Amino acid sequence: LDDGCVAEEVCYWRDMTLVPHLGNLFTKRQIRGQVSFGSPEVLAVDRKTLALRLHAKVEALRDAQS
Repeated sequence: LDDGCVAEEVCYWRDMTLVPHLGNLFTKRQIRGQVSFGSPEVLAVDRKTLALRLHAKVEALRDAQS
């Protein structure tokens, strides 16, 4: 049974306001999540390079779960 869209009803982002978002979230029958951890990586030439590398690692973790 479909209980909504994760991007629109579980994630808190864009111009959402907190209280209405939580009110909607608390009406869900079930929410499941999964947490995956990769190896730490904190050294980079600059923060943009580090962000790109970390983004790629997160994408790889997500793809491995599919």
